[in-house]
Amino acid sequence: MSEFIYMGMDDSTDVKKVLSLELTGCYGNEMRELRPDIVDGLLMRLRRYPSKKDGGPSWSGAIFDTNPPDESTWLQERLENPPENWDIYKQPPAILSLEEYTNQEGHEPDYDAGIYDSEGIRWYVNPRADNLENLDPEYYRALVPGKSVDYIRVYLRALYGRSLSGLPVYDKSFNENFHVADNNLIPLKSPEHPIIIGQDLGRTPAAVLIQRNAHGQLVVLDELNSVNMGIETFINTKLMPLLSRDEYLGCTFVVAPDPAGWAKQQIGEISPVDVIKRAGFKVVRPVSNTPEVRVEAVERVLLRHVDGKPAFVVNPRCKELLKGFRYGYRYKLNRQGRQDDTPDKNEWSHGADACQYAVMVAEAGVSGGVLNRGPRTVVPAAISSSAWT
Repeated sequence: MSEFIYMGMDDSTDVKKVLSLELTGCYGNEMRELRPDIVDGLLMRLRRYPSKKDGGPSWSGAIFDTNPPDESTWLQERLENPPENWDIYKQPPAILSLEEYTNQEGHEPDYDAGIYDSEGIRWYVNPRADNLENLDPEYYRALVPGKSVDYIRVYLRALYGRSLSGLPVYDKSFNENFHVADNNLIPLKSPEHPIIIGQDLGRTPAAVLIQRNAHGQLVVLDELNSVNMGIETFINTKLMPLLSRDEYLGCTFVVAPDPAGWAKQQIGEISPVDVIKRAGFKVVRPVSNTPEVRVEAVERVLLRHVDGKPAFVVNPRCKELLKGFRYGYRYKLNRQGRQDDTPDKNEWSHGADACQYAVMVAEAGVSGGVLNRGPRTVVPAAISSSAWT
């Protein structure tokens, strides 16, 4: 026999309803509408019935369902970085763009089967949508006409709702289902395919590693982020250890730093670029540091195809860069609530800037250099991390 308790959990005053419960398991509907203290309160009341003296529960756990929450909310962060004892299951989108449909199914859909939303964007029902066999054939088709972009994102595309803090910079060009690789990407170990390290500077250095693969695609292999450190510390504690991994041994590199890094410091007459060169890297200057030019450089490759595949592919382990593409790297809102033309300088802008520098150098065409340390001109084929200590 089982006992089910139904309770409404609307605000923080409802936490006290939870704290005296003795539960085997729980189910929460529309998790995005629940406060985090209520969720945590429910989770800490599990495994309490039956009591240990009565043998304890044979199973205990929690199940929550939800439509996607808004960006930058507690639940979005929890879903992106789940605790180790959480499993996340995401339903496929109900509708696809022409590009997504073709990429997924291997052929174009019937053009007449498309449905227009309120902005004139044409969508196609995903043949792999969840529970499709049990729904009226017109169910999803009837939901698209007249619906806003934000409605479609959340309820039909299984994407996070947009926050009110400004439009994502790559909102019209980045497509997560198209531009993110299914599996981790492995670098090519060839002098003809150098790895370009886009490098943002300042006290929050960030690096993004990009390589053009044998198919002509720009592949984002890795990312590095930091807080409150100089470029020399960043190189020694972040970049060098990454490049010492087996997957990068035998690769050639070139660094594409923030063009502002060529400016000499007032003390010591040394520039950040001098520090990078002294670490043994070949350095190439990106063609521009104007935000509009940098953004356009990335947008061009995002919108380009190579034999029907994306010209720009991101390794799924580049989690912070992907957060920036999806929602974090966004335009500023001024005091009147209007959107500026300049992206906001926030925690995701450093990786985005590094990516832009790398893309500009990659698109200009460049050869790499073997990583060298100090004045040496010849280095062993195998690079050991001991060379950097």
